[in-house]
Amino acid sequence: MLERTFAEIEEELYRSKEENQKKQELLNSLSNRLILNQGLNQKQEQNQELDQNRALDQETPWIKEELEERSVEKQEVEELLLQTETAAAPPLPPPDHVDVPPPDHVDVPPLSTAALPVEKQSTTEYLAMPHVLQMIPVFDIRQILSTSSDGKNILEYLDKNGLITTKQRRSLVRILVSSLMEQYGEKPSSSIKKVMASSLVLTFPCLQDTSTSGYDVWFTPGRNCHPATGFLEERLRNTRKRKRPMCRSLGLRKNDDADTELTDLPVSPIIDETAEQYTEWLKNNSHPLSQVVKYMQDTVHYRARWIGQDGTKDIKNILNEFPHLKTPGMIAQDFSTLHGNASSKLFENWHPFYAERILRFAMREGKLHCFLEEMTCNAKGELAFKILPELLPPTVYKVGSKIFRHSIEESRLVFIDYKPVGTNMEEYLLNSTSKPYPHVLVLGKDHRCSQAFVILHDVALEQDTLLAAVDLCFKCFYIFHLRAQNQVEEPRVNMSQAAERLKLIIGHLERPFANFRASPTAAQAYTATQPLNFSYSLDNNLLTPEQRLFYEENGYLLIKNLVSHEDIDKFRQEFERICRQEVEVPGLIVMRDVAIAKSEFVPDQKAVSKLQDFQEDPDLFRYCSLPQILKYVECFTGPNIMAMHTMLINKPPDAGKKTSRHPMHQDLHYFPFRPAHRIVCAWTAMETVNRQMAGGVNKMYHGVRDYSPDHPRVHLEMEKGDTVFFHPLLIHGSGMNQTKGFRKAISCHYAAADCYYIDVKGTTQENIEQEVNTITQKRYRLDGITFQDSWAFRGRLVQGDRISM
Repeated sequence: MLERTFAEIEEELYRSKEENQKKQELLNSLSNRLILNQGLNQKQEQNQELDQNRALDQETPWIKEELEERSVEKQEVEELLLQTETAAAPPLPPPDHVDVPPPDHVDVPPLSTAALPVEKQSTTEYLAMPHVLQMIPVFDIRQILSTSSDGKNILEYLDKNGLITTKQRRSLVRILVSSLMEQYGEKPSSSIKKVMASSLVLTFPCLQDTSTSGYDVWFTPGRNCHPATGFLEERLRNTRKRKRPMCRSLGLRKNDDADTELTDLPVSPIIDETAEQYTEWLKNNSHPLSQVVKYMQDTVHYRARWIGQDGTKDIKNILNEFPHLKTPGMIAQDFSTLHGNASSKLFENWHPFYAERILRFAMREGKLHCFLEEMTCNAKGELAFKILPELLPPTVYKVGSKIFRHSIEESRLVFIDYKPVGTNMEEYLLNSTSKPYPHVLVLGKDHRCSQAFVILHDVALEQDTLLAAVDLCFKCFYIFHLRAQNQVEEPRVNMSQAAERLKLIIGHLERPFANFRASPTAAQAYTATQPLNFSYSLDNNLLTPEQRLFYEENGYLLIKNLVSHEDIDKFRQEFERICRQEVEVPGLIVMRDVAIAKSEFVPDQKAVSKLQDFQEDPDLFRYCSLPQILKYVECFTGPNIMAMHTMLINKPPDAGKKTSRHPMHQDLHYFPFRPAHRIVCAWTAMETVNRQMAGGVNKMYHGVRDYSPDHPRVHLEMEKGDTVFFHPLLIHGSGMNQTKGFRKAISCHYAAADCYYIDVKGTTQENIEQEVNTITQKRYRLDGITFQDSWAFRGRLVQGDRISM
């Protein structure tokens, strides 16, 4: 009896398991069918939307491209679903007879169903299935680059130096985009472009930028009708333009779009009847002001719907219906209610972020020639507004069969109209009615703002600053729904387009370090094509523009009398104590002149020609942390500073065999860290240095190959306390010491604390690595210490945080 009971139970469990499995397969197939149907429906809706889009305004082609790109992605979804459907369970009855709710949308993130019971797994499996949409192969960037000679050169340069030049970056983008178009056509999906950019920075971390993703400078996807940007995207866009003629014309915006915007508004706190009563009261009353403010606040949503109903109301009609929009603060109140936290963004970001970068971008483009260091913060902000129209190309639009493009000067005037102090405002406002859009009027001298107004039809709204006026002017375009007005023959600026273009520009204002070439290798070897675009120094308001330009062109900068004679005398005394062996410094390298060591100078300091790595000697290392030294070093490295290599040279008189000569060399040859333009040497003369008393000898010198002795040279003469800062790629050296005295100098090589170590295997620095490793093993009797380890061991943080060194 008991055995029969167990058999029956096992049979029931087996039968229940089979039934559950069949149900699960049924629901799986049903989910696949539902997703496929929805994908097909979305495809039909997308086709209708694309057909309607052909009649839209063509001035912002990115919107159309984004829709077409989505269409491509939807097609990929459809194909994948078809493949999944084919591999699913056998055909089932139509889903109309099964009561299963369809998914909200296709792009649901994959969810794990391992821990769910069977009855819940059937509900979530259709959520996990779209995971196949993310399976996009990672690009082999090295393989793509190795298919061309230019790509091979870029690979070699990146592996060797950890950076690329601007010319190489353009070639790199051209090669990658060409590969993209070969595989995915003229319009690869956003996911494909993301993977390409991600693969690039994963293969070469030195090409990352400071964004969260690390690759925004290469590709940033478009959002909310804002265009995609980045080197890859712009190359794709320009290639498409060259392949087919672009005919841009502006048309009317669909009323459907306006209706869609209106449906997104929050629910009004009052009913329409009450709002109409408040509106009538506001037309006839201006007091009490608190009541005016409250009624304007309560009617914001009603007013927004009224203004945007058919898109045909102009500023005059709107102001007649809502006259208190002219009351100070009301437009800002409407904008704050409708758009929330965006209300204060321009005030928060213009001076500390946008203005400085716009001016720097203008300098890079050669459209600005002035010294920003001498300007106040407000002056920089005003200048950025003035130069902005030159960076935003004038709109091209079509009236009938004619195409219009206005000059930059005309665009500048319709953005901010500059007039002299004393301008007759009544006469100006009478003429301003011919402009059907808000604009800014500035009264001042030499383009400096004394008074700022926002002109709305025949009304002037005075603002405290130019920034406040521009902010209010932009808000007017949203409150009055003027972003999509018809183009007229008078020049005007489409502010929505201007904002999109400005975002595109700002996306490229910050370049990663790898995009700059550190090449000032001799006193006259480098000439900047754009002198005010400084790549080798940072702006911290210490160096003058002339000093930064000199360093840019020559690779060195001399600062007179930077270190006091008192400090130099203390360094000299410590040097003499070390030579007399009164102190013992761990890790210090004492280099002696063999010829002098056998002469009468043996017991004296004159037998020592050089001290290296004195970072453990507090008296000598104090030189590396002198505030007057570090404030200049920060101009080249940034605020986080590492002292990497220290040296005190005691150059002896030449004995007639030219042993005191130091041939031409570059310091970067000894350093396994990059980028080069964030490394600088501070070299301080401890006594007079002239052509008779020249530089010292470096035992580990490895000369510059193919260097011509006829190359023009600059002879730098210095006095006691003078300090020269120079780039590690500067070719420098010294001749014989033709005097009878010894010449002393103290120096330190600094690097930014966020520099990174490189692998020198297979490069010209490999022999240096072998020599250093041999010395390290002999001195410390340690195996396994790498070239990079030896530098990390001797490096000392002197300011800020130690990040990666």
